[in-house]
Amino acid sequence: MAPEIFEGEPPTHASDIWSLGCTVIELVTGNPPHHQLGPVAAVYHILEDECPPLPAAMSEDGIDFLKRCFTKSPSDRPTANDLLRHPWIRQHSVNSRSSTSLVKRVRTNETNQRQRSLAPTHPRTLARLLARMLNTSVVCT
Repeated sequence: MAPEIFEGEPPTHASDIWSLGCTVIELVTGNPPHHQLGPVAAVYHILEDECPPLPAAMSEDGIDFLKRCFTKSPSDRPTANDLLRHPWIRQHSVNSRSSTSLVKRVRTNETNQRQRSLAPTHPRTLARLLARMLNTSVVCT
């Protein structure tokens, strides 16, 4: 959850962007941010740390994407439309392929990776899927 939620603010599109960052981390690593901590310690780190620990295996653009999602101030956090223009998403967007093809590739990738006991989704496939999701997301303003 976004820091502002713990401070009593109602959920907003900005808090959804924070959650998107958490989802990316979980898809890349197989675990949500702060999974190893108890609830009180996790809340403390969400409120006090600059951002959750970022996956070392991600590219510089991927790390920058996450850092933008984890901007502390909700009013300074990017919108979904801003993130659609981010280099990490643009680099991995495949506008010419159909969403059916994308779903098949994601499912095949997930099956192959489960067999190898890896994280649920390859970062490139994840970025493509996120680009598709953000294009149709309710979060868009």
